[in-house]
Amino acid sequence: LYMSANMFDCLNASCSSATYQEVRAYGLNIQDLISGATLRSIVVDTNSTARFTLLPSNFRGTAPPAGRPNYFVGESSTLFAWEVFRFHVDYVTPASSTFTGPTNVAQASYVTAATTVPEPAPGNATDTLAERMMMQNQYRIIGGVESLWVNHTVGTAAAATPTGIQWGQINVTGNVVNTTPVQQQIFNNGADGLNRFMGAIAVDRVGNMAIGYTASSAAVAPDIRYAGRLSTDPLNTLPQTEVTMLPSVTRSVQTGTCGGICTRWGDYSAMSIDPVDECTFWYTHHFFPVQGTNWVTRIGSFKFPSCVPTAAPVAISGRVLRPDGEGLSGVTITLNEGIGQRMTVTNTKGAYVFENVPVGTFCVLTATRKGYVFNPENISFEAFSNAEGTFNGTPTVREINPGRPFR
Repeated sequence: LYMSANMFDCLNASCSSATYQEVRAYGLNIQDLISGATLRSIVVDTNSTARFTLLPSNFRGTAPPAGRPNYFVGESSTLFAWEVFRFHVDYVTPASSTFTGPTNVAQASYVTAATTVPEPAPGNATDTLAERMMMQNQYRIIGGVESLWVNHTVGTAAAATPTGIQWGQINVTGNVVNTTPVQQQIFNNGADGLNRFMGAIAVDRVGNMAIGYTASSAAVAPDIRYAGRLSTDPLNTLPQTEVTMLPSVTRSVQTGTCGGICTRWGDYSAMSIDPVDECTFWYTHHFFPVQGTNWVTRIGSFKFPSCVPTAAPVAISGRVLRPDGEGLSGVTITLNEGIGQRMTVTNTKGAYVFENVPVGTFCVLTATRKGYVFNPENISFEAFSNAEGTFNGTPTVREINPGRPFR
């Protein structure tokens, strides 16, 4: 598990005044967190005020190849560039852990976005957080290409406002950070005068991308919108029509104070991909139904028709037999159909033979039951061809690699 934090030194007891110091990066052993064991962690201090907000990469779908570092990305304070760092953690030999970089990935030049943008009266101006990378630094493997998808807020039309979203796709295949992005764009959906900021980006399993953001102006109360692109669309474009997530919903503005005039907006928005079907985008953001300081959370979902979900687990009705031939009751078998997909068996103390397994399915046992643990790497089963068995509803399934029994 990777995370980062912007570190400040408090200048007084209440910490109402503080001085920025650095970005700190963390690598946390997730198995220790799950099991409750003593936490192994690697902590890196960048020891520089020249960088602010580095986002660790967040993968969906296919996991990175073994040995890959985590890619932290920040926005250069001196160049038109994304700064990519590699964070390799070694919990066995902590001294072998490394945090290296940056590799600069070229951006199209832009005008720095305004620090705040206006809202309809009597609303407070809204902070754009323009100097920061925005959620999320998305790592995806599509067709063998490893990419980082990133975004931040910039000015458009050679001016600090209206603001827009600069997004990009960075190729990191084979742990080589390509210094020229696969694609990038400064997006503001045409010259309609609206500010678009606080972006959140995600990519589905076939490479379609969506980005959500706040859209507002001095005349338009903050709206929740998103736009996107198909994997087959021309590079450097978001041609899939911008959509509001608040159709026919009354929107208002933020007013009042919260330790000072309230200007922050949308810090907790996120665009994410459903981990089950790998196609559905979930977008979480907030808005004000009435003016004031009490915002309301909006959660919506959508997907592109070109994305076909991964196969859902299929329940198989049948018996599971122990080596002595005795049937076990209360057994559920689930699997993803197709060669090479994983089968799981639950609520059984032991199982070595499976009936009614689809032809040609390769199965790896991962059975669990309260009080028992079975190590899936120790045993596997395969449904063989007709030459070695029958497939009339009770295929022959033989043990390939015997493992230790349940304990």
